[in-house]
Amino acid sequence: MRFGAHLSIGRGWLALARTARAEGMEAVQAFSRSPRGRQAKAIDPADAEAMRRELETGGIRPLVIHVPYFVNLATADLQARQYTVETIALDLIRAAQLGASQVITHLGSAPGDRGEALNRVASALAMVLQASARTDPASRRVGLLLENSGGGGGDVGARLEELAAVLKTISRGPAGRLGLCLDTCHAFVAGYDLSSPAGLGGFLDEVDRLIGLDRVKAFHLNDSQGALGSHLDRHAPIGQGRLGLGTFAGLNGRPEFGDTPGLLETPEESRAADLAVLKGLRS
Repeated sequence: MRFGAHLSIGRGWLALARTARAEGMEAVQAFSRSPRGRQAKAIDPADAEAMRRELETGGIRPLVIHVPYFVNLATADLQARQYTVETIALDLIRAAQLGASQVITHLGSAPGDRGEALNRVASALAMVLQASARTDPASRRVGLLLENSGGGGGDVGARLEELAAVLKTISRGPAGRLGLCLDTCHAFVAGYDLSSPAGLGGFLDEVDRLIGLDRVKAFHLNDSQGALGSHLDRHAPIGQGRLGLGTFAGLNGRPEFGDTPGLLETPEESRAADLAVLKGLRS
């Protein structure tokens, strides 16, 4: 597994790459724009090229883009749904401009019938893929990863069956670009006990049976403050939460994830220590 973390682009893309190198990262995640919903600032081609060279020199790959948290693929509000489609499509286009290989999105939340919500998610994802490819054919090279949720507040995608249903609903053509980003904290608070070897193995077996481990293209490696099944999405330093080091050692020991990015989403002050802990699991 290639370990990295989520970094801010506040000082530009080259600065992000330099931070990733200085902190010994092997992969990196970022928002391509403000996560608060303001208009996306145009990407400076020179800054993006300098970033790509810096990442390549440091052996850092892949660069992964996370969409803003306000998107909601499951919503029944047509205006909000269209805004979501436009936002994710633009992030796929921006990812192609940056040389990123994947874009990660949550599915969103919705009250009422789960089947209808999942159908809306699948329909919106199909529109995202079509819109981005129509605007910029280069965006077809970028994968779109669905992230499992913690299941609180009507979140869609907490159960593997829901993720599998969305993937099966979309036709195989553009769906070949779709994959999964599995968040360890989200899975745990959604009710999957990853804290024991048997529990982790059972969870991965279920992923393989319902979806296929080959479609897991990234991990968010987050320990959990919340209890099993609590739906409380609060991260803890690696090895100091309810999951414990065994979960992360178990994932790191799986040969099928040898080149898969494992990305931390921890505060800046604990990032270096968490990265060191993850790297130490290899020894």
